Amino acid sequence: MPETIISPGVAINENNQSFITQQPIQADAAIVGPTVKGKVGIPTIVTTYGEYSNIYGTTFTSGSQNYTYLTSISAYNYFENGGTSLLVTRVASGSFTPATSSIPSSTALTSASATFDVTPFHPSGSFIINGITLHITGSPLPANTSTTIYVPSGSTAVGTAASASAAFNVSSSHADYSSSLQFISSSRVSSDITFTYIGSNGLVGNSISYTSGSTTANLTGGTNTEAFKLATLSEGIIMNSDSTEYSDGTLESGSIDNFRFQISQYDTKTGTFTLLIRQGNDSAYQPSVLESWSNLSLDPTSANYVEKVIGNQYEQVASDAGEYYIDTVGNYPTKSKYIRVQSVTLPTPEYFDNSGVAKTQYTGSIPYLSSGSFGDAEGSIISSTEGKYYSEITNTNTQGLIASDYTESISLLANKDAFQFNFITTPGLIADGTNYPSHYSVITSLVSTVQSRGDSMYVLDLVGKGANILTVTGNSVAIDNSYVSTYWPWLQTLDPNTGQQV
Repeated sequence: MPETIISPGVAINENNQSFITQQPIQADAAIVGPTVKGKVGIPTIVTTYGEYSNIYGTTFTSGSQNYTYLTSISAYNYFENGGTSLLVTRVASGSFTPATSSIPSSTALTSASATFDVTPFHPSGSFIINGITLHITGSPLPANTSTTIYVPSGSTAVGTAASASAAFNVSSSHADYSSSLQFISSSRVSSDITFTYIGSNGLVGNSISYTSGSTTANLTGGTNTEAFKLATLSEGIIMNSDSTEYSDGTLESGSIDNFRFQISQYDTKTGTFTLLIRQGNDSAYQPSVLESWSNLSLDPTSANYVEKVIGNQYEQVASDAGEYYIDTVGNYPTKSKYIRVQSVTLPTPEYFDNSGVAKTQYTGSIPYLSSGSFGDAEGSIISSTEGKYYSEITNTNTQGLIASDYTESISLLANKDAFQFNFITTPGLIADGTNYPSHYSVITSLVSTVQSRGDSMYVLDLVGKGANILTVTGNSVAIDNSYVSTYWPWLQTLDPNTGQQV
């Protein structure tokens, strides 16, 4: 070990942390089952139901009906009855991936344009469009961006297009820009008008509209060089927010569950910028900032390097000789609650020269003022066949899953050196070998797991709805194990007024 002499007779030995055994994740209880969002297959500790709902969601819609997974209902009741820590493992079917977003750099000399088909009106017998007003939404335009308005051949324009830069270089929300182009007269019933923005930055993601109609068009033709890429921690298409941006700056697919980003400040002299993570359903006028990361850098040698500050690590389930474990990928622990840095495309190593001035080859890598959404995530909680929920759960359909979807997570939690808990439950699996044989097979595996661990108990559902007391007691006797606790969730009684079961 390295030794440092402080003074005669006094020395410091540095411990090599790589040889220190990692302590297991500990919780009072564990739960395995489907959730609305979150990491798939990665056990995660939550300490309140608010934290659970933030990470894993609560309700979802399927076939125009709102549902809540039994996982969420169980988590809610656990914390309502004094639970303090819960190890949650999300189960899903199929491939699930995070949503990603490319953060644009200020490198690229581009132009972008949008074309409208407008219908002139004709007071006094001439076709005229009077006082066109542009409304811009989306990413702020840089200060040296100018506007050109092209009119179709055969039309006469009175007035000229003025620079729009003064209106567009301040923030992510823009005041309407009225051009000095006052009249466009045309002999045609309709005319195409193209608005083109030319500047030192790519402009993809903005949209424009004009007051003489309700049409909105996205700018096309602009390109951005990616500075770095973000990825959400949660997986599944619910995290995709990429969609049409309306005039008020809201996203069509923005929701309480997904996100959008914003670069709110940047400085090429210092090579730093500020990144905001916003809620997906906010607007440009009323942004809902979830996290703010300031003074970030793309310089890997800097203490405020974006990967070091936010983190780039993610976890994946791996196996070795049939044993499952969590493999951590990436060099820097993820400190954000919502995103990680997936990659840095334009790093700026040693950003300053020997005289302390920013190197010109790197200044174009710094992200400029912009905002954007996340997309390209895969994985849906809505199965191709109708999901069966609550009392409708069947042997082959438990909340849109099949029982074998639980197998990997159960095998992973068998590792008592990595995970410790007092109780475990799998709401949605039913210990009825006659009516739910596929469930029973998985439950039997988990019973063996807790018995071999010797440090926890399995709380399980005995029967589905409608079973009589003989089935309940028979299934209970069949599971004769000191590490299992059973209950009957579908208690039935007679209505004293009608004599019918309720």
